[in-house]
Amino acid sequence: MLRLTVFFLCFVVVLDSRGLFVDCHDSSQSQCDQSCHYPLYPLLSYVPDLRTQIDYIENAQQFILIKQDALLLNIQRDLKELSYNIKQDHQDACKDSITKKDFETFQARMNDQFQAILKKMDGIQAKCSECPAIDDTISTNKAIKIPPHFEQIGSRFFYIENKTKRSWTDAEITCRGKGGYMAAIKNKDEFNDISAKLKKGDNYWLGINDLVKEGTYKSIASGKEAIFLQWARNNPYTGGRKDYVLIRNGYMYNDFGYRELYFICQADSEI
Repeated sequence: MLRLTVFFLCFVVVLDSRGLFVDCHDSSQSQCDQSCHYPLYPLLSYVPDLRTQIDYIENAQQFILIKQDALLLNIQRDLKELSYNIKQDHQDACKDSITKKDFETFQARMNDQFQAILKKMDGIQAKCSECPAIDDTISTNKAIKIPPHFEQIGSRFFYIENKTKRSWTDAEITCRGKGGYMAAIKNKDEFNDISAKLKKGDNYWLGINDLVKEGTYKSIASGKEAIFLQWARNNPYTGGRKDYVLIRNGYMYNDFGYRELYFICQADSEI
């Protein structure tokens, strides 16, 4: 703006030095109209262009300010989002550490609740006079009711599911619904006799887990520690959540309970 003012003054001085301005007071009105205004025409013609340029500069400055404000808002938003993400990651990390610390306690509590549900199922089944059963006697000379479709293998009765696969928990519920329990193994001979009836290469859940204490495998039927285990090489896997036992090709493995496999039920709750 200062430059334009200086330019305008210099231009007037140049015009005056060349005698382009006349004294309108010493001349007639017509002479003043012709001589006084004529030299200003070239200069006045620049005024609209200068005004346009000034408006353009002002608009450009305003646009730059708007862009700066928008950029600052974006930076503030990004910083706020980054701060939130860092806080969220910290909270998630805390949750993970708490979960790992309390996981075994949580599983033990869930196992107790599961056992309580199974006991209720036993009470309902005992009151059911229409539940079909077959009277028989096992080697312990204790009379039990053998549910339908259970077959004698060795000295005990078992049901082997070869058609429907279920998770470990669903398999236990199914065995209870059939009048039995998920199976545990009594000895080597019984294990071999059962293995001979299984599909080669397929997995079958047993009613054995170490949910309560890592490395201590108990029967879900008796609540006692399993009396026979025949682990495959590099099994059982420790330090993880592979808490449930299965049979495959004459050996036992531990695995995750959510896997859907075939399963084996037993009629009694002694083992």
